[in-house]
Amino acid sequence: MRPRLVTAVCSAFLSLALSATALADFEVAWQQPVDANEALFADALRASGMVADAAALERVPLDWPSDLTLVFGGSGTPNFQREAATITLPYSYLAQAVQAQSQFELERSAALQRGLDTVEFTLYHLLAQALTDPADTERDADLDKLAEHTATWLMVSQFPNGAEQWFVNTEAFARASQRLDGPLTDYWHSHSVYAAREREINCLIVGSDLSLIATLFRGLDAETAQACAEDWQELNRQFRN
Repeated sequence: MRPRLVTAVCSAFLSLALSATALADFEVAWQQPVDANEALFADALRASGMVADAAALERVPLDWPSDLTLVFGGSGTPNFQREAATITLPYSYLAQAVQAQSQFELERSAALQRGLDTVEFTLYHLLAQALTDPADTERDADLDKLAEHTATWLMVSQFPNGAEQWFVNTEAFARASQRLDGPLTDYWHSHSVYAAREREINCLIVGSDLSLIATLFRGLDAETAQACAEDWQELNRQFRN
């Protein structure tokens, strides 16, 4: 893991998302599946619980767009449309994620679960984009890195098992990103989490709870662990202030 990653990103940009004083109002819209195959993936998304968890983030007092809508279904690639305040995740994206993960998993059930993990990482990445100030798009900033840090804070800080779940989600999305095949338009390629970026996210995760060294990060040295804890504290401070 590489320590000392948060300050440069957070100090300049994250504070722009933290001025809200009122809670948001999220709406979840489920589009009609176009066929039986899409219906299966829609059912898997519903059963996973990830959508209900994401919608519960409306309770977090951040600068969310007014009346943010989470749309599941439709066509195209996952996206956040700022003017419409809409996040869209097509059912076909889960199908593509499962296909990508099937190259690593022998069992179909395991590939489906890893596909769902990939989708959840993407959903939180899009939620983080919704918190990004539009002015940042005109700056020389790594907006994907900013989104990853914001998404990490959302998952890790808001759910009892958030650190463990985010580790799983990041691993799934990263290994899809690190595949050498597939079109560059794949979301995990256009918003890639390569090995160095994966280590940065994991540093924040372990920094949030050093007891994870005993399970997820065995053998992590004390100096790196302390640096990661400081990085998490800085990230958390940006959101808590």
